[in-house]
Amino acid sequence: MTDFVKSLLGFSFKNLANLLLIFVVTKVLGDKAVGEFLYAMTFSLTLSIICEYGFNLSHPVAIAKEKVNHGSTLALKLWLTIVCFLVFLIIIFCDIYPYDSMTFLFVFSSIIMNSFTNFHLMELRGKGEFFGESKFIIKNNLTLLVLSCISLFIFEDLLIFSISLLFSRVLFYIYLINRIDLEAFNLPIFMNLKQVLLQFNYGFTYFLIVALGVIYVSIDILYLGYFLDSSEITFYQLASQIMLAICITSNTLSQVFVVKFSQKQNSFNDVRKRTFEGFSIAVILSIAVGILYYFAFPIISGFILNENYKNANELTFIFTIIVCLRHVIGISSAYLTSYMSNVYRIICTVSGLFYMLINLYFVEATNMVLYVANVVVEVHIVIAITMLSVITYDLVRRYYENNN
Repeated sequence: MTDFVKSLLGFSFKNLANLLLIFVVTKVLGDKAVGEFLYAMTFSLTLSIICEYGFNLSHPVAIAKEKVNHGSTLALKLWLTIVCFLVFLIIIFCDIYPYDSMTFLFVFSSIIMNSFTNFHLMELRGKGEFFGESKFIIKNNLTLLVLSCISLFIFEDLLIFSISLLFSRVLFYIYLINRIDLEAFNLPIFMNLKQVLLQFNYGFTYFLIVALGVIYVSIDILYLGYFLDSSEITFYQLASQIMLAICITSNTLSQVFVVKFSQKQNSFNDVRKRTFEGFSIAVILSIAVGILYYFAFPIISGFILNENYKNANELTFIFTIIVCLRHVIGISSAYLTSYMSNVYRIICTVSGLFYMLINLYFVEATNMVLYVANVVVEVHIVIAITMLSVITYDLVRRYYENNN
């Protein structure tokens, strides 16, 4: 529980800084501009899964098990970043992105730069130094918040604001490499493709897990962006962003228990005790955080946005249900990764994603935003039920094996 709280500090500040940034952008540039900014963020985060490659899961686990090769892992990330930018160029030249491409460029570049910072901070998490990681996360996002707000107040321009995002991420990365012992900076292995491919094979299932997870929480927004103006999906994007921000408790709980599960023996009593602990915390958090979201979001959205939006109450209730379900999915994912196989986690997520794609393909709703929101909550229900079914089967199997 202590590790959970320590890790939560940094991620909570990160989400608070993002929320403050959204507020400032809205008040300075308006609802339409913040809608475009949030869409660029969502598109960038989705595209960045190529260079992230599931390192937020695989890297801490490998460090905890002392099976990590820092140089080859960073070399793989550099190669994947090149691939990521090639895909970005294809999107721009094929005119796939629906809004301003220059804003997209700098927002995307800032996301990539920050992914390298997070990559190195994962070394601290893998060693159990959760508070040390949190301190750097706080410094990183404080730098972002201060510099980007200064650019907003001086220039009042979305493009310059997006440039300031990149500048702040580069500045903090330079600070980081002079303040932390980074084993991964030894890069002669960059051209050793054999070692890079070994890391690629090791992390592939983790990549699929993260990629599918990112896709199923962002495809709704990406989908709406091709049919509606950015101002029409601003409320939906804000509801989604705050939902993801407040679910930092779920993400942190999952990441902490992935490491804790990986450090423990796999006897039935140990699995049962750890599972009970994880799910107990998840249920309590899901209820508490769900209630907090339901009552806090209308206040936050009314404070941030300048306009009133239809279906606001319905969307608030739908995203409250999603908040609760994401805590169950989070701890279930940690169990599947640590005690079973990532294949099961992938299958469960694919089942939900398949359900979503079918429903989005056959959409005939007049209120597209509300229809998509209902599809998203149904997807979370499908994934949660599938994961819990697999976990129940595994616990029953372990019980019989332990008593025979």
